[in-house]
Amino acid sequence: IFDHPTVRQIYKILQPARASEDAPMPSLRSEQGGRYQTLTEIRSVDAIYPHGVGNTVPSDVLVSNSPILISTVPASRWHEAGFIASLAERAPGMRHGGFLHNADLFDHQCFGISPAEAPVMDPQQRLLLERTLISLDRGGLSKADMMESGAGVFVGVWACEYADVLRASPMGMSVYSATGAECSVVAGRISFIFGLHGPCVSFDTACSSGLVACHSALRALQASECETSLASGVNMIFSPIACAGTALAGMSSPTGQSKTFDVMANGYVRGEACGSLVLHSVADTQAFDIAGSAVRQDGRSASLTAPNGNAQQGLMRAALADMGATHLVKVLEAHGTGTSLGDPIEAGSVYQCLSALQGSRSSFPVAVAGVKANIGHAEPAAGITGLLKLVLVFRRAQVPANGELRVLNPHIDAVVKDATIAYGSNLAAVARSGEGSSTADLGGVNSFGYSGTIANVLLRGGHGAMNSHPATSVTLRRRTFKWPALGSAEVSEHKGGHLTPALYSACWHDEVGLHPSSSLQPRAQLIVKPGLGGHIRPRHATSLGGGSPTAPSKSFDVITVLLDASETAAPSLQGVQGLVELVQQAMRLSVATPQLLLLTGGV
Repeated sequence: IFDHPTVRQIYKILQPARASEDAPMPSLRSEQGGRYQTLTEIRSVDAIYPHGVGNTVPSDVLVSNSPILISTVPASRWHEAGFIASLAERAPGMRHGGFLHNADLFDHQCFGISPAEAPVMDPQQRLLLERTLISLDRGGLSKADMMESGAGVFVGVWACEYADVLRASPMGMSVYSATGAECSVVAGRISFIFGLHGPCVSFDTACSSGLVACHSALRALQASECETSLASGVNMIFSPIACAGTALAGMSSPTGQSKTFDVMANGYVRGEACGSLVLHSVADTQAFDIAGSAVRQDGRSASLTAPNGNAQQGLMRAALADMGATHLVKVLEAHGTGTSLGDPIEAGSVYQCLSALQGSRSSFPVAVAGVKANIGHAEPAAGITGLLKLVLVFRRAQVPANGELRVLNPHIDAVVKDATIAYGSNLAAVARSGEGSSTADLGGVNSFGYSGTIANVLLRGGHGAMNSHPATSVTLRRRTFKWPALGSAEVSEHKGGHLTPALYSACWHDEVGLHPSSSLQPRAQLIVKPGLGGHIRPRHATSLGGGSPTAPSKSFDVITVLLDASETAAPSLQGVQGLVELVQQAMRLSVATPQLLLLTGGV
């Protein structure tokens, strides 16, 4: 059963083996040698950004209009009251960010996840499931196509701030809270839902996580570990403590503006985003492909989080060498956090590396841009959002204006004054190569983590259209799964010891009809017997406490637990969940030595 947990899988093993299923998978390596004999095509992409961009608003506006999508913190994240208010006074940079719209919506039925588990899942996991499904659909792949395949999953993610929400609310007592807010489960959940057997890894290298995940997805394809890789990155903001930490450290902007490359740059603004790419090994392509990549470390820099210009130059040279040829980089999506230290160091590294490769310090045209000014710093998803923006740039043959750039930082200007490196404040055209040209349309993406791990990926722009459908055929029937905002009255009540039973993952029922749905059927019954002998009086049982026994030596207190009938995501955990809930209620009733009877049924 554990090897073949579904009816479909059991049916398949009972059928006569077909010769095609027994045939070994073809190797992607060439018998004639060579380092990499295939190209890594971007088959399809999907992403969402703050203020509905990528969902209700086309992603192209990031290039055509260069909008600023920064706002104040919505009430759904936290309330500025009490301790949080005192933090905000000391760290005003925590008051702004780029926030996703409708992030509490999720189609749990589409992925076979119960309504009990869904609210306990980190919304980052929910977003990734939906964006992965849509990106696959845009590449002409369905869930059925992916099931039992060897596709790999590579996700950039870091500290799950949703764990703070769970710890501060009754949802933290759910049996699903252990997997609901774990970084390791983020990638594993995708492989589980889609039935994938390829390599599966969650990467946390801080702000470079997404691009490191993309690099690893590329390497897995080149090493024939899989034929399709899903590379993605996600970031959502829930913790005022984390925001205060970056603000007090001087990383985030006290004015709520990411002024990348500008003389007034004073830090970045945190942002939310989720992006997914479907990568595929092909012999040839007219679409976009990942031409090269590299991952390096700053090593011994001025401090743990300080950038290292020499390491950045080595990184870009390594990525170009990985591509196997020296082509002109026409567009660079910079890391560009908008700090007075980081921006000039990165600008100097770009200048030194690219000018040396061209043999002249004044003859190469390269446009440098940064999406963080528009959407904020998406942290572990920053590299993925930069790569997806580069796809949009080549699609439209336009480099957008740098959103908050008014006056170029003089330290940057001093470095690039004799070179044709453009930090544009206006929309500009990309000089595209002709279809018969031997020069590739090449763009690069930088992503630097404050852990010191840095990454660069090179995108080669094809002359054909990306192999993706213009619109997705996926229809999501999403419902709301809200979370209690930190600092709200609901959380404060929980902190004071008053729990809200309606937020439990299990549903409780009593004789006055507190059950939220009459359609649910019993899944488990648990009986507490605090005395010896006697008779059971189920009609007197209540949900949150036992009935007062008329004869303590000959009576029972009875608690009945009804688990949700749609609890199909993890049926093996139903008994465990019921047991945990019962013990908690027994402790609430001060039952010294409870005797438990567990009766289970169903799947």
